[in-house]
Amino acid sequence: MMQPNNKNTEEKPVKELLQEQSKELKDYIDLKHREMEELIAESEGRLSEQLREKGEK
Repeated sequence: MMQPNNKNTEEKPVKELLQEQSKELKDYIDLKHREMEELIAESEGRLSEQLREKGEK
């Protein structure tokens, strides 16, 4: 037979797991966002360099 508190003890771990997954997902998104910004900055630098080289020719 189920205990009255059983529902609460089952919900708490699920809530904690969801919070952990949310944090992990946010961290992953933040990491990918930083990587994307670095790639954009790198590409912009290369483009500027190419434009300068073409301007010098």
